[in-house]
Amino acid sequence: MRADLLAARPAVWTRAGMVAVVRHVLAVCPAQYPMLAALLRPDARYDAPTLTALLALCADARAALVCFDPDETGPALALTYGRSLADALRAVAGPALAPGDAEALGLLLAARLAVRLGLAARATGWAHRELLARNGSATTLPGGVDLDRLTAALAATAGSGLLLLAEPGRPYCADGRLLTRMDAAVLRAALEGLADLAGAGVPRSRSASAPAVPAACPGAW
Repeated sequence: MRADLLAARPAVWTRAGMVAVVRHVLAVCPAQYPMLAALLRPDARYDAPTLTALLALCADARAALVCFDPDETGPALALTYGRSLADALRAVAGPALAPGDAEALGLLLAARLAVRLGLAARATGWAHRELLARNGSATTLPGGVDLDRLTAALAATAGSGLLLLAEPGRPYCADGRLLTRMDAAVLRAALEGLADLAGAGVPRSRSASAPAVPAACPGAW
């Protein structure tokens, strides 16, 4: 892939593509969190060498998992972290979302579910929000979304369970299962919390310095 062509495309599409990098760092290679936190910028202006390095990071993360799990039914499920939730969000709220925002909100919703169920600490949820805010991605649901429709769509998507993170880089596993089942009430509560984050007082973009994984989580996590 031509990184120079990627660097020249509209910022909205580069920002959307960076959500995939955020997914890989959160779900597969959290050691790269400090690097990515310092690198991300809401204007999505990156040079070709930077984009080449980020593409290589994603390719290496994928190769490391599918080498041992080519069918992506075990550890490689981490590569799809948040995607099914993003599909449901896009189906219901698509016209109100910018490119990549469904994927960003899918990651945030997965983190909120893990925290609400007691499977992850609030620091894990805040780590998701930190990277996505630095990227300039949506961190709250758009106004006017029908939460009843969205809850129903998410419940259908999550029928066999969802992959959640106990902490960055470590999927939650119970009784040998990587997919966690949940009911509509839990999904609805997580959605309402995501909508309420608009009042948490945290900007969409933040300064360039960040801890590896935030130790404290202000806001409603």
